[in-house]
Amino acid sequence: MSENEVDTLVNELRVLLKPILCASGSVFYSGRNTIEGKNDFYLVGLNPGGDPDTMEKETIEKSLADWQGEKADWSAYIDQYWGRKEVYLEKAKGNFSHQKGVSAFCNKCLGTDVRKIPSANAIFKRSKNVKDLPKDTELDRICWQVHQLLISKVQPKYIICLGHGPDSSFDRLKGEKCLALAGSCEERAFKMPSGKKNWYIRWFESTQIQNLSLGLERLVRVIGVPHPSWFALGADWFSKEWGTLPLLDVNPQK
Repeated sequence: MSENEVDTLVNELRVLLKPILCASGSVFYSGRNTIEGKNDFYLVGLNPGGDPDTMEKETIEKSLADWQGEKADWSAYIDQYWGRKEVYLEKAKGNFSHQKGVSAFCNKCLGTDVRKIPSANAIFKRSKNVKDLPKDTELDRICWQVHQLLISKVQPKYIICLGHGPDSSFDRLKGEKCLALAGSCEERAFKMPSGKKNWYIRWFESTQIQNLSLGLERLVRVIGVPHPSWFALGADWFSKEWGTLPLLDVNPQK
C-alpha cells in the first residue's frame, strides 16, 4: 500500500472507532501487506489480552499509529513479546505458546505464513476476562463496522476463528447480524491422542454483505478451531486430522 492509501485507511478506521479510540486495545495483528489485495484467509481471535488497567497507554489509537510505522510484513504472532516480564524481549518475540501455535497452524494447515494472512480480533478492546465482553452491544457494532471494511478489501474465502466455544470469536460471528447463516453449523469431533476426550472443528457457510447500499453479497466459510491458549494447534496430529476435512478443498466463494 502506498503511504497515501495507508493514511486514508487509518483515517477511515479512526472515524469508525472514534467512541473507543482511547480504550486499551489494538486493531491489527498483521501488517499492511495483508490487506493490499484479495486473500484466501482472514484470521480472527476474540480480543487483545492483558490488563487494561496496567496497559492503559496501549490504546486503540496508539495501535493504529504504531501499525502505520511497522514493517509491511509485520505480525503480532511473530514480532511481539507476549510474556509477563519484560526480559530477553528480542529472544522472546513470537515464542509465547499462543503465538507459536497460531504460526504453526497457518503453516501446516493453511499452507501460508502467518505474516501473509490478515489478522485481527473480533473485539478490539482489551479485557482480562471474557465476562467483561457482553455480546450484542455497541462495542460489537463498532468493531464489526471495521471488519466489514477490511473484509471488503480482502474478500476472503475463509474466515478462521481461533476458538469456537461460547463467547468465542466463532460464536460472535455466528450471531453477527451482518453475517447471514447460509447453512447449518456443522462440526466434526476427534479424539485427543490419549483417546479420553474429544476436540472439535466447527464451521458454517455465511453470506457476507459486502456493500449494504448496493446489496452485494458473497459466500464465505467461517471455520472455528480450538483456542490456541489451551490446544496444540501446531501439533502434527492436529494437522493430520485437519487434512481429513474438505474444508479448504471446496471453494465456497460465489
